[in-house]
This record gives sequence, C-alpha cells and structure tokens, in this order.
Amino acid sequence: MHLKSKQIAFLGVLAAIAVLFVVLSGIIEPNTLVFLGLASLCVGVSISEMGIKMGIAFYIAVVLLSLIIAPVKLYCLTFAIVSLYVVISEGIMRFTEAHFSEELLQRMRYLFKFVAFNVLYVPVMVFAPKLLYSGTPGTGAYIGMFVVGQAVLVLYDQVYICLMNYYQTKLRKRLNL
Repeated sequence: MHLKSKQIAFLGVLAAIAVLFVVLSGIIEPNTLVFLGLASLCVGVSISEMGIKMGIAFYIAVVLLSLIIAPVKLYCLTFAIVSLYVVISEGIMRFTEAHFSEELLQRMRYLFKFVAFNVLYVPVMVFAPKLLYSGTPGTGAYIGMFVVGQAVLVLYDQVYICLMNYYQTKLRKRLNL
C-alpha cells in the first residue's frame, strides 16, 4: 500500500498528539486515565484510516516515542497495554465483520473483546497487583480488582466506540482524508 503525503503527515501529527497525551498523563496526575484513553484513541484512529498493519506500526512507534519522551515510564506501560487492547479490539471488529453473520456479530465481538481484555488484564492483576491495589491483596481484593476491571472494560469500550463514531461521522469529513 502506497501512502500519500497527506496521510503520512496526518499519522505524524496523530503520533505527536498521542505522545503529548502520554506525557500529559504524567504531568497532570488527576487526569491520567483520561489522557491515556485519548492517546489510545489515536491508535484507533490510525487503524481506522490506514488499516490494521499501519495501525500496528503506528502503535509501536508511539509506544517507543513515549518511552523516550515521557517522564513517567509506568504510564507508558499502561498506555502500551490499553493501546494493545485497542489494536486487538479493532482486529476483532474486522475479523467478525468478515466471518460472522449480522445476528452473531454483536455477541461474538463482546465475547472476543472480553477474552482479549482479560488476557491482558489478569496477568497484570496477578503478577503486578501493586499497580492496581496499594495494600497487600487478599482474595477479596483480587475479586474486587477483577470486578472493577470488567466495569472499566465496559465503560472504556462504550466511550471508545462513541468517540470513534464521532470521529468517523464528523471529524473525518473536515480532515479530507
């Protein structure tokens, strides 16, 4: 696939915005998750505009740039995990559209997204619980972290879908891509 100069410039600006959001997540602490979510939205936009292969290249580039530039490396790791979920989620959406009927489409998407999220989330919860819980986690804390993680998945996925729909219906027209 040959990229036009306008598309390359768009990806460059989008990468700069994504890295800026990751940097801001370390500077403005109360809005860390909002900034990291917006940065991962940039990964979704790149996949939407350029396809899954270019989206993966964009994801890798932004993660590496963030590791170089961002002051808080922990947020770079969080961004990498959240954005990896976006890459997997977008891949799932394209896969289900191509292989399943309309009736099964919604149920299959949520099932695949649930599995993909938990493949990323449960190892973090088990091997690095200090990232999610400040005390010494017991059984109740692990159950609580799992339940809260599922609620965050549903909330994040709905916000992501709404923002992507807004981008595709309103903003994309203004960009003339």
